[in-house]
Parts: sequence; structure tokens; C-alpha cells
Amino acid sequence: MNGLYCLTETIDKLDINMMVKNGIIWGLGIAMGAVGGYFYWYYVGCASGSCPITSSPVNSSLYGGLMGGLLVNSFKTSKKQTIHPGKGAPKVDGGSHVDK
Repeated sequence: MNGLYCLTETIDKLDINMMVKNGIIWGLGIAMGAVGGYFYWYYVGCASGSCPITSSPVNSSLYGGLMGGLLVNSFKTSKKQTIHPGKGAPKVDGGSHVDK
């Protein structure tokens, strides 16, 4: 029972670390997109005011943040960890055998 508790505790710590890392990556993507959206409004913008996204710095920054978050998330790869109940951790071969 104690070994199972340690295993689940380790998995929980790994999940929390991965969630924090994902949150930081999402946050950076959103921030970079928002800054990019603001710069787009500042340098390109919409002179007539009839453009729904680029007529306001707030709209442009929000849209840029959305696009930045989605862009960063599209490059994310997920690592799947499979644990077989009852079998324990996979055994690591020490290299004691030689393939012929």
C-alpha cells in the first residue's frame, strides 16, 4: 500500500509540474500575441474606424492574444505515460547481456 501511495504522489507531482509548465507556455503565447496585436494596431491599424478588430487597441490586443495562445498550443507535443496496474515500474536492464 505504501508503494502505491508513493507512486501516485510522484505522478501527482509530475502532473502539477506539467500543468505549471503548460500554463507558463500558454501565458507567454498570449502575452506575445497581445503585444503583437497592439503593435499591429499602432503601425497598421484602421484609419476609418470601420474595421472590427483593428479599430481599437483593446480589440486588436485581445485578438492577438487569442491567436498567440492558439499558435503556441499548436506546437505543443504531449508525452503519454502508461502505468500498468499490478506490474509496477518497468525494470531497467543493466546491460549484463550481449546480443550476438
